[in-house]
Amino acid sequence: MRAVILRRYSLFTAIPYLRLNGKPLILLDIPAREFTLFGKTFLPTDTMLLMLLLVGIFILIFLLTALFGRVWCGWACPQTVYMEFIYRHDCNEVPVDHPLVQTLQTACANSGREPEIAAMPASCDAWFYSNLIGVPTVVMGAGSLGVAHSSGEQIPDS
Repeated sequence: MRAVILRRYSLFTAIPYLRLNGKPLILLDIPAREFTLFGKTFLPTDTMLLMLLLVGIFILIFLLTALFGRVWCGWACPQTVYMEFIYRHDCNEVPVDHPLVQTLQTACANSGREPEIAAMPASCDAWFYSNLIGVPTVVMGAGSLGVAHSSGEQIPDS
């Protein structure tokens, strides 16, 4: 799956550098009000033609998706490709007997709190450090994941 994602990511990254008929494959030059799509440059006077082309592409994508499933949204949309590459990743696990976990447990106990070791059903950057660059990483925090990054996220006084 990762190879498919990397191929699509590479394609979307390369598109601005590909040329057709001596022009960029896709170039949206807003200050100059020129839009180059597949080697054809559209000017503001070509608005109707450009609109018909874009509506035609939209209808084609709609029909292909209706006929063949999630063709665009599931496999070809740049947002899907980038989000999948960024957020679909391996899980992260550090053994309970690892020195990092033991040190954090001791620090938590010394602060008067009972340490709780549990799996976190959310995404964060810990997988990157543990799996890609080999740095053991744990996620530690007070409170419930249900209130994370909200006004309810706080450490109660005791």
